[in-house]
Amino acid sequence: MKGRKSGFTLVEVLLFLAVTALLFLGVTLGVRGSIFQQRYNDSVQSFAEFLRNAYSETANVEHTGTGRSEQAVYGKLITFGETYDLYGNKIPNGENRVFSYTLIGKIGSIGSGNIISTLKNLGVNVLVKEGSSYVFAGITQDYTPRWGAGIQTTKEYADGYQLFKGTLLVVRHPRSGTMYTYFYDTTIEVNETLKTGSEQAKAELLVSKLDEFKAREIDFCINPLGNAKSDTRRDIRLVENARNASGVEIINQDSVDNRCKK
Repeated sequence: MKGRKSGFTLVEVLLFLAVTALLFLGVTLGVRGSIFQQRYNDSVQSFAEFLRNAYSETANVEHTGTGRSEQAVYGKLITFGETYDLYGNKIPNGENRVFSYTLIGKIGSIGSGNIISTLKNLGVNVLVKEGSSYVFAGITQDYTPRWGAGIQTTKEYADGYQLFKGTLLVVRHPRSGTMYTYFYDTTIEVNETLKTGSEQAKAELLVSKLDEFKAREIDFCINPLGNAKSDTRRDIRLVENARNASGVEIINQDSVDNRCKK
């Protein structure tokens, strides 16, 4: 009696390879999805911390490093959507760049008006005259969202979501120490003014626009795909007239309160 040959048939081998390939594909996609989610969460947390730091740095002015004893630090000016970077180079269209500037002003009578009137009286600015030219008043930061994420508006247009633009003001009252938050829906072009503006434009960069700032709630939509369309956008909300870092809220992705959902 002849012995049976052991082994696998061609069909069994092909079936094994197909199952193995599917398992490998499933694991690979799962790992890639997990990495994508971790990076997205990191980009959301990073931007929230960037905003919160503006309040911490405004409250702890000893870390600003202006070196000007005749002037005081009053807060931070944060711009979204500037045309030029800190070195005077034009920023590519559609690229997310956020700049944070130290806000300083004179030491003197603050009067009895509201904080905006007070800042105007103190001649606050983020640029100061040094010799024959203007320079930044203190520490300046250039922030880019991590992992290619985009900071966008809540509105959707025919050609997709729009990059967030505008100017945020975080200030501390010189008498009470209370912090205030105001927003101007137009981008103040600090770097362009420093590069090409007149002496008067540089001297009045902020004072001439202070009346346009209003206390309002702001929603920043973080898109994990940058400028590309995405159904997954996280809402980072800055509550109206936030007084401290707790005013920066990260809204749950699935919450009905997420204004960035499609």
